[in-house]
Amino acid sequence: MDSYRKLMFKTSTYASVPEYGESLRLGIYQAQAAYGPGASAKNMDRLEEVARIAKERGVQLLSFPELYVPGYTLSSKEAPKVAEFVDGPSITRACRIASELKMAMLVPYAEKPKWMGKSNITTPLRESMKKASW
Repeated sequence: MDSYRKLMFKTSTYASVPEYGESLRLGIYQAQAAYGPGASAKNMDRLEEVARIAKERGVQLLSFPELYVPGYTLSSKEAPKVAEFVDGPSITRACRIASELKMAMLVPYAEKPKWMGKSNITTPLRESMKKASW
């Protein structure tokens, strides 16, 4: 078992940041997000701060926790109030930050469907991808 751990360490870490195209440097931000009134703005401010630190450390893909933007402790009554469309202010800001830093980010948020009662999966993927490209 000890040799297995050594092998895993050697194959999953690098002494320096890999060159673009050679590998991918993933950053995972795990923290308790703010929740309640004004949480989305607070969490987006923190997202920008964390993204800039991650960029300094060579991160190419940065992932945030589930429902990071509005905060996870949403009731079924609160969720629709803080939900945003894919082109809403939080995701628009996240895309601007990602574009500026030339970094991909996974930013979970409460999505407001375009059509009530229908799944938002029907929205063409390319519409969402346009927002994510840099």
